[in-house]
Amino acid sequence: MSADGNVITEVKERGLKFTISQEYMDKGVKLEQYNDNMNGYHEISLYYYSPSATKALDTVINMDPDKRTKEVSDEYTQKIWNTSRNIMEIVMLETKEYKKLVDSETSLDKITGYSPSEELGANDGYTYIISIPDLDNGDLNKDEIEEYKQCKEYMQTVKENLSFIPVELENTDTVIGDSMPTFKIKRNVLRPTAV
Repeated sequence: MSADGNVITEVKERGLKFTISQEYMDKGVKLEQYNDNMNGYHEISLYYYSPSATKALDTVINMDPDKRTKEVSDEYTQKIWNTSRNIMEIVMLETKEYKKLVDSETSLDKITGYSPSEELGANDGYTYIISIPDLDNGDLNKDEIEEYKQCKEYMQTVKENLSFIPVELENTDTVIGDSMPTFKIKRNVLRPTAV
């Protein structure tokens, strides 16, 4: 944490540096791990996790494994989903692909999956689109709705303090060895042996 109470996080895989106040992180603002969105574009998100969402997550994590059936897990997942909100979505596309989509009149909202969306800028051959989405309040209680609104408004400050850094995309190539290990069969059990 910096002297001014901010947490600075570099996400090299997305070419972005975030500056987020510890005060807002304590309110439930969380920078999610980078991923690909529903449209297959590289993204990173900030979420507001309400106290209700955090409590539901803690409950299901600490639940006796015998009681954590698929139905119970699904119920808690839905509770968490309904009591957390996406407050910032950033999508990055290769600039050539971005231009092709814009030329074909694909809306930025369609690319991010959220509205409103706007171009954030370009970095290292990529164009970035940002959304601070207009979402409903889900199942947030009165106090959580107020906190959610504060956190969402704070995203303007996060946006203003965003900076680009060199992109270091994650390596997703599968490395296949030159040869298969040898196996010996003994009593119907496969056991690898050293090569």
